[in-house]
Amino acid sequence: MKIEYLEEFVTLADMKYYHTAAGKLFISQSALSKHIQALEASMHVQLFERGGPPAQL
Repeated sequence: MKIEYLEEFVTLADMKYYHTAAGKLFISQSALSKHIQALEASMHVQLFERGGPPAQL
């Protein structure tokens, strides 16, 4: 697990929207999504409900 992914998780949880969080982090939405998925896989837990904005814990 990378510490950057945890920081990105916190930013996404705060901002609620992938596009807003990605912009603040200066990465693409695709990269952010992949990082969150990798974090979820390493922790064996789903961190956000998917299916539409905003991202929900």
